[in-house]
Amino acid sequence: MKECYHSKCDDLTVITPEKLQFAKKTADALTATLVELTSALGAGRQIQASWIIVALHAMTLFYAAKLLRYV
Repeated sequence: MKECYHSKCDDLTVITPEKLQFAKKTADALTATLVELTSALGAGRQIQASWIIVALHAMTLFYAAKLLRYV
């Protein structure tokens, strides 16, 4: 990561549609897994856990996009 920090590769041009599609598929798979796991907890707890799933999905997309900048 230090190689790209404030260098030519440290911009949005390295993020391609293919890389974003991969990040989306990864985040979707993780979200589906979390939904399946939380639904096993029961209906009452599923509602409480839903905001966690949304937050984790957003974090996954953010860090996947950040990681793909350095790949």
